[in-house]
Amino acid sequence: MEKGAGRGRLWFIVFTLFVASLYYFLAPRGVKLLDEQEVPTGRTTLGMFWIVISNEEAGIRFSNRYKFNLPENDFSKYNLLVSDGRRILKLDYRLISKYLWRYHFPRGKEVFDNRHYPHSMFVYRIRKIYIKQEGD
Repeated sequence: MEKGAGRGRLWFIVFTLFVASLYYFLAPRGVKLLDEQEVPTGRTTLGMFWIVISNEEAGIRFSNRYKFNLPENDFSKYNLLVSDGRRILKLDYRLISKYLWRYHFPRGKEVFDNRHYPHSMFVYRIRKIYIKQEGD
């Protein structure tokens, strides 16, 4: 009787670890969007993309390409997320997306505001995580 009870506990532990692993990789994780800033730009925005800028060099390239001045940021603590013409209401990612597409970063799923601002970009500070837009 004790042998069967030991096996039952073992299966319960294995099952619990399996479910916890699934939850860890499949559960959506929210990205906290800090310090939203609306920044005017000289170009007409499309309102269709966002990008994470993780260092000073990428920020300079982005600013030159889009004729846009990024706000000051301490890239050792935060990345910048720039949205082209729409506010981002919510941004989630699943850790499993990093492994499904063989990238070194997870894929993010955004919820944009319906309103489009044709001459503005929105900049958020986010924690040091690099994610890319789905479909990008």
